[in-house]
Amino acid sequence: MYNIFNKNNLNIKNLNYIKLLYNKLLKYNFKYLNIYINFLLSRGLNYYKNIIFEIKTNTYNTSLLGGGSYNNYLKINNKNTYYIGMSIGIYRILNYFIEKFNNIKIKNKNIKILFINLNLEYNIYYKYLNLLNNEYIVEIYPNYIKIKKQIKYAIKKKINILIFIGNKEIKNNIIKIKDLKRGKEYIFYKLNKFLNFLKNYKLYILSKI
Repeated sequence: MYNIFNKNNLNIKNLNYIKLLYNKLLKYNFKYLNIYINFLLSRGLNYYKNIIFEIKTNTYNTSLLGGGSYNNYLKINNKNTYYIGMSIGIYRILNYFIEKFNNIKIKNKNIKILFINLNLEYNIYYKYLNLLNNEYIVEIYPNYIKIKKQIKYAIKKKINILIFIGNKEIKNNIIKIKDLKRGKEYIFYKLNKFLNFLKNYKLYILSKI
């Protein structure tokens, strides 16, 4: 992945460097790793000067780790430095392992629930996640993007129920959900009614298997 939007990178020399790097990577036997070059990827335009990268999983559409080369960004003893830095998304990695744990430990669960990310603090979502996690496969969308894209992700993952909890829902003390299986929306004013709905929904799903 290459930061082509940096004006210093728009030359044949750097393109040949990418080709050389890619050919070297192909010589290694990455059994569980797929490498893609994306010329449209951009990040840190003011400090990344060369190669940039992101690491994703087959499960999530967002990156878990990202970084790049900081060539000549700092000088040590009046000499240019060449090094690579990166950062990780703690919550994204945590959600990834929560999902992996659920899939391994409880493969017979038939109800999948996704919390739509409405840009709230994660501890608010985890309050509900901890309540549901013992009974259902539950995850939080890792970052705040357009709701349509989150729903598209849910459909691809065969999610049954979407939960919408934002500032409006918290203010009115309600839980809003969408049943993707039946295409219906529901609003619950009490938590126990929502939990009873899930129990009945479980029976409905089992009857369709």
